[in-house]
Amino acid sequence: MRKSDGRRLDEKDQYKRRKKIIQLRQKGKNNKEISELVGCCPTHVSTIWQKYVKAKYDEEVLKPGARGRKEGDKRRLSPDHEKIIKNILLKKEPTNYNINYYFWSRKAIKIIIKKEIGIVIPIRLVTDYIKRWGLSVQKPIKSRQINFDNEYLNWLKYDYKLILKETKKNKQEIVWISTCFVGGEFFNDPIQPVKSVHKAIILSATTNHGDIRFLLYKKRLAEVDLRHFIKLLHADIGKKLYLIFYDKYLNKFINIKLGTQSTKKNIELLFLDFSSTSKL
Repeated sequence: MRKSDGRRLDEKDQYKRRKKIIQLRQKGKNNKEISELVGCCPTHVSTIWQKYVKAKYDEEVLKPGARGRKEGDKRRLSPDHEKIIKNILLKKEPTNYNINYYFWSRKAIKIIIKKEIGIVIPIRLVTDYIKRWGLSVQKPIKSRQINFDNEYLNWLKYDYKLILKETKKNKQEIVWISTCFVGGEFFNDPIQPVKSVHKAIILSATTNHGDIRFLLYKKRLAEVDLRHFIKLLHADIGKKLYLIFYDKYLNKFINIKLGTQSTKKNIELLFLDFSSTSKL
């Protein structure tokens, strides 16, 4: 018999097929023989039989269940839960909650949801929430196959290649630093466009491996905030850092004081303005 896709059968026909499989197994037919008779693969026959046996031969297990995603499966946090988590992200750092992370990330947010709400959600769903809340981080542009400032593209082609070689030699980790304004999605303000509601700012760090770390600030970013961010970054990564600031908003901190001589030795800064480079 020609095999058919059981997913295309309605619930009544699926139930009939399962009962037929059980009846044939009880008559001594093997999986391959049954698959030819009912029009499905031997693996499916075996699965139905094993399910029936584990249910102690209860035919209730053969009956069709609810199909498709259950309501709420894709959105497991209630609006009140989301508000709690967003307030935590906005006002606190992970270390304030005894979480073994210096910055907010998908993994850190998953842990704080479990810790504060008592709900375990998959990492992919955490990503969905981050996007829904408007917390998507601006990733560094490292491709020449885009319409971008020619001076910056030339920098990528020549200077950046030299930086890659030098940082590899010095065992430094390249980290791209950027900011992004947070608006309507995060504060549940669907009326105002995101760009016109700058109520908070994301300060983010992205490595060349794609690891993203960020903190939120509900105020104008100050030098002390950036200094603290860099200090946490160094402690978190645990290597010498080569920080590339590719956001014009951050150029006002070009004369930032890092503190001790040891800190300056382990952290190198490069500020870009997308038309030229300025190195400390």
